[in-house]
Amino acid sequence: MVEIIRPVRHGILIGLLGIIFGVVWAFWLALGHEVIVNKLDATMKQDVVQKEEVIKVSFKRLGMGHSHSMGLGLVAIAVSFILAFTTASNKLKAAGSLLSGLGGIIFPVAWIIMGCKTPVLGIDGAHAAVTPLAGIGVILILSGLFIALGCLIRDALK
Repeated sequence: MVEIIRPVRHGILIGLLGIIFGVVWAFWLALGHEVIVNKLDATMKQDVVQKEEVIKVSFKRLGMGHSHSMGLGLVAIAVSFILAFTTASNKLKAAGSLLSGLGGIIFPVAWIIMGCKTPVLGIDGAHAAVTPLAGIGVILILSGLFIALGCLIRDALK
């Protein structure tokens, strides 16, 4: 069993770290809500009329970091296990596992950065500033998924 998991162990580890981070981040969002809102409010550059809406959007984006971290951590683990049981080379298994794991970390971090930058840059400005980083995360996740899909299709056609 250990030999089957060896090529994909890094993706499994990154996926588990993503899930753990998601849980810890959820606790922080729940227990530190007042502290977070006060810090977001202190960095606010918007006029008073939009203040409440911007804080609400900012906090929602911080929450999306939690959701995506946990979900994509599970995706990275699933991709890793799928690859572990294919007949692909160990290097291809490791690449797919690692790519999906790294994407599963980068994409949620992009949401968290977007949430932190929303009061300063505005709703649209923060979205535009973080889109390239989020795009890299999506590309990495999809790369891992397509490697796994390709390996499954190849094995199914043998």
